[in-house]
Amino acid sequence: MVATSLDSKESVICKYSTAASSNLKELEDLGCVLLHEVDVNTMRQHPLLVNQRFDRVVFNFPHAGFIFREHEKSQIKLHQDLVRAFFASACEMLNESGEVHVTHKTAYPFRTEALYLVKGAYNMQQQYDVDLRSHFDHVEEI
Repeated sequence: MVATSLDSKESVICKYSTAASSNLKELEDLGCVLLHEVDVNTMRQHPLLVNQRFDRVVFNFPHAGFIFREHEKSQIKLHQDLVRAFFASACEMLNESGEVHVTHKTAYPFRTEALYLVKGAYNMQQQYDVDLRSHFDHVEEI
């Protein structure tokens, strides 16, 4: 297993101080490779990931940062662009039967945003010639 974060290890510990250190240690103890400062836009080119193919690639709670208010279209577009970049990278990192998973919050305004993200994923389907349904456990049509 490989776990990545956009933030540096120090930043992860600072942001999530109550659980980060123990969670990172537990992952390491289980043999997980931890990679920090990995951007979804370029993750498929990361030196330790470039030649690997995965059964599953998961993005837990994607968030593009706090640029605008969460419910504003501009902020939703930032999130869509982030997830679109993730799909583009992740699809190239899967083995033949691999799956892409995205977890998301379900409270407002995130629920609405998640639906926009799914719609965005369908819109990219032709661009990447991928049957996105085959890479999801559950996809809601909107």
